Amino acid sequence: MDTNELKQKFQEQIENTKKELEILKGKAEELSGDAKAELEEKSKLLEEKLEEAEGKWDEIKDLAEDKLDDLKSDLSEFWDSAKSKLDDLF
Repeated sequence: MDTNELKQKFQEQIENTKKELEILKGKAEELSGDAKAELEEKSKLLEEKLEEAEGKWDEIKDLAEDKLDDLKSDLSEFWDSAKSKLDDLF
């Protein structure tokens, strides 16, 4: 799975969680007593999961950027080596 697919997956999860959170908040306003408290608790849990998902996305993004930097470095080293060998031939 490439970084774009991971990004899309996490963004979809984040958006779905936000939608669920808004639905729960709307229902909580309509209800009272214990049911309202339960929905508020679930809303808080969803908020925590949303923050966790956003944190994971940041971690994945950082890892992907690190890998890209590594690939750029490897390519640069390969290019320098190939250029040196060509220079030696001529």
